[in-house]
Amino acid sequence: MKRKADHLVDAHDIPDDGLPFDEQARVLRGWPGYRTRDGRWGFDPIDSPAEQGHMEGLFIKWLFTGEFVTHNVFYLAVMIVFGLLLGIMPLFLIVLEILTIGNWNIVIVAMFGLPYIIFGWLLLLNVFHSFFSDRNSITGD
Repeated sequence: MKRKADHLVDAHDIPDDGLPFDEQARVLRGWPGYRTRDGRWGFDPIDSPAEQGHMEGLFIKWLFTGEFVTHNVFYLAVMIVFGLLLGIMPLFLIVLEILTIGNWNIVIVAMFGLPYIIFGWLLLLNVFHSFFSDRNSITGD
C-alpha cells in the first residue's frame, strides 16, 4: 500500500514499509534504520551519533563474545595488523623493558594502555576464530 508524502515538494509515492529493517528500527533511537524511518533524510544531529554508538557497542560485544566472524581477506588483514600493533607489540616491548633494564615502573605506565592491549588481543582471537569457524560472516560473505 502506498501513501502520499505530503512533506515532499512533488509528493512522491513511498511505500509504507520502505525500510528493510524490523519493527525495532522504527521505535528505538540508535537502532540502525531509525534515523531514516518514514521518509526521513537521516541527517539528524542526535540520531546519527546514537546509531554510531549502537553499532560501536555491537562491535565491542561481538569482539568479547567471539561473534566478530568475517571471511573477507581485507578485513582479516586489517584485523591482524591492528591486533599486532595494539596487542602483541606493546606487550613485547613491556616484557623487553622489564627483562633487559629491569624497569618495573613501566608496568604502572602500561596500565593506561591496557584497554588497547586487550582490544588488540580480542581482534587476534576473533581472526583465529574466523579462520577455523564455519559460522556466517557478519559482513555477509
